[in-house]
Amino acid sequence: MLEIRVFTEHKFVCRTHVRHLDGLERRSCAGLAAILAFAFFCSAHPAAQFEKTISTTFDGWRQLPDGSYDLVFGYMNRNTSEVEVQLGPANTVEPAPADRAQPTTFLPGRQRDAFRIHVPKNFNAKLVWTVSYAGTIDSQPKYVLMNKLLSANGYIDIPAGAANVRNDGYFMLPKPTKLMLFQPHMHWRGKSMQLEAIYPDGRVELISSVPHFDSNWQITYAYKYPPVFPAGTMLHQTSVHDNSAANKNNPDPGNWVGGGERTVDEMSIAHIDFIYLTDEDYQAELRAKELRTRARPSDQQQ
Repeated sequence: MLEIRVFTEHKFVCRTHVRHLDGLERRSCAGLAAILAFAFFCSAHPAAQFEKTISTTFDGWRQLPDGSYDLVFGYMNRNTSEVEVQLGPANTVEPAPADRAQPTTFLPGRQRDAFRIHVPKNFNAKLVWTVSYAGTIDSQPKYVLMNKLLSANGYIDIPAGAANVRNDGYFMLPKPTKLMLFQPHMHWRGKSMQLEAIYPDGRVELISSVPHFDSNWQITYAYKYPPVFPAGTMLHQTSVHDNSAANKNNPDPGNWVGGGERTVDEMSIAHIDFIYLTDEDYQAELRAKELRTRARPSDQQQ
């Protein structure tokens, strides 16, 4: 039995079997030429091209003035042409209604902000957009890694020659949260940055401290044991800039410095990556932390 398969990734779309007939050997050049011609046709014909998958994405949210939110969804179409997936079991949002104005025509490549779903400010459920195409079913993962630029409030104002100018930024966590990464970002006058958590009960905990920041090394710090926080926790970022002659990276200690995108300007940003947790997952994280503390009391992640 000779089996010819034309495929790329996920499934076969063209398969033909050429069998030996009873007592007859089919070895003629004409028969072989026909088989090869059929295989070439299958590989070249559009209907035989393998359809690739479509992945849905959660691209973030936008808070509106009334406190409600627009949840932003996108997708990745790995095909080189448009794909149609009609509303229904193959293109649905849960919970109902299944039709949330999601796209039915999927353009090739990565498409952001394909549609939005409006939810109230006290929204505490889970929305899942599922697309089934090319033999696969794809939906948003259980956890979505979020990124926040935790910037200093107001304007950066660093007088000439000033050695310790402080700026602060705050971010209230609306849901239970696990913090995955922390990266301080400043420019030439950046001196130090720390991140602390202010819990709803008033407790303050230092999470990370970078006492000797160097703008030549933009380091991302990943936590061995990512800390978790209850809803209502305030993350507080504190930065210090040094515009004095003692700062070896300072190009001009005699010049006032403000905020901006140029390297000679300054920034005060804590890049943080995190995921939101369900209440059940948050409690499970607390139990795991308690077990680690009992096993190794001195193993604290900073």
